[in-house]
Amino acid sequence: MNKNRCILWLIIFIAFIHFLMLYGKLVSGNNYIADLGYFVNNIKYIGNDFTRLYNGHFQPILYLFNLLYAIKSDYINNALLIIYIQTISLFAFIYYLYENQSKILSILLIVNPVLYNYILFDFHFEFIAFIIIIFVLIFLDKRKYIKAILISYTLILIKEPYILVIIMTCIYILLIRKPIIKKIEYLDYFVVINIIIFTLLFIYISLYLIPKNTYLDNTNIVLETIANYRHINTYFNISYLISNIKYCALILIPSIIFIGKYYKYVIITFPLFLYIILNPDSSFRNIYSHYNIVIIAPWIYGLSKSLSEINNKKYTKIAIIISILMLITVSNTPISLNFYTNKFEQFNYNNYFKNKNTIDKENKILDILLTDDSEAIIIQNNMYYKIFDKYKYLYLFPDTIINENDNRILDRKKSNYIVLNTKKQPFYYDIGCKFIYGECIDERVQNNYLNILKFIRNNYTLIEKYNGIEIYKIQ
Repeated sequence: MNKNRCILWLIIFIAFIHFLMLYGKLVSGNNYIADLGYFVNNIKYIGNDFTRLYNGHFQPILYLFNLLYAIKSDYINNALLIIYIQTISLFAFIYYLYENQSKILSILLIVNPVLYNYILFDFHFEFIAFIIIIFVLIFLDKRKYIKAILISYTLILIKEPYILVIIMTCIYILLIRKPIIKKIEYLDYFVVINIIIFTLLFIYISLYLIPKNTYLDNTNIVLETIANYRHINTYFNISYLISNIKYCALILIPSIIFIGKYYKYVIITFPLFLYIILNPDSSFRNIYSHYNIVIIAPWIYGLSKSLSEINNKKYTKIAIIISILMLITVSNTPISLNFYTNKFEQFNYNNYFKNKNTIDKENKILDILLTDDSEAIIIQNNMYYKIFDKYKYLYLFPDTIINENDNRILDRKKSNYIVLNTKKQPFYYDIGCKFIYGECIDERVQNNYLNILKFIRNNYTLIEKYNGIEIYKIQ
């Protein structure tokens, strides 16, 4: 069996293992409302509700995925379908790179923990952005600048922060050409015009189009938070600095060690990197953030170029070994230590495999929602079940319970039920407490969760309870 065939079968085997884990996680109810539930919900209803295009983020690609709903079948789980599309796309792209572009790059991706943490954690459109950015880098490397800019245009379909990648691609071209080309050419005019147009577009979408009064993660909230002088002291806080150093080490090693002169590619996603590390919210800086896969694209591409240029198998092996060690220590794959310990609930094998009898009983008590005629439901973030797809509006617990007079979300819909799982990691909106060995170590989140839970138990009727799942009827 030749080497190419071995790599193909390795990729197929890894993808198959991930298919099993993703299926197990989904049917066990261990996915997240934010963001898998939201994406399924927005993809399904965007055809009838234009505002979903820019609710939270500006994402025209929702319309393309809405075509999936042309396939109407009781046997198709739309959540599983988009998760599998995400997984197949990434592994197929890795094999494409191996066959047509760079064998080193594809191998580095196969052993990169960021890839697996992204795939197994949730669904986001970042997998498409990652593929586009790699192609942009390939064209830049070949000095096909027009093609690089044109393909970068497609990033605007994914999410408005990636407009910054289009802008930085243009800036990169100007910087890389300046020492070589002394006179101004038509390409330079084209690049400058693109910078002006997309800068204005980014400002309009981020600060004017996207609603500001929402708890959902979006660019205008991040920009305003970073710019707020009240948070300036955060940047000089020791814990903030340590969390940033730890975050950089976890996602950038071994690239940061061996990237060499190809650090220049990093400029492409540098604004996104700042978007993360300057955010006072530390939840942005974690090893399973969906932004990581986009941030590492130029780093890992630059690493592959550097190793290819050095042409030293010793350094390549060192880079691969370091990546494998990172896989073992900080990933959520079956070869990771986290998979077999109870330290992190979201990484443990129980997150992917649950007793069938338990699953059946959980779905049975949730069947009470089938008769619910309301358009909305209030749910704890870390318990996504297929039955929630029937609702047009998904509110994260405790939204609409404690802030009925709050105008952060306009056009609220009445909910008849609240669904929680008190055995799982407590979530307050989309913020989960740091759950270590089954204990919450974040007192703020824990106290907020327990206070609202106490309020619910005192004011609403418990109608179903099983294995931590509690369903309350709103009077």
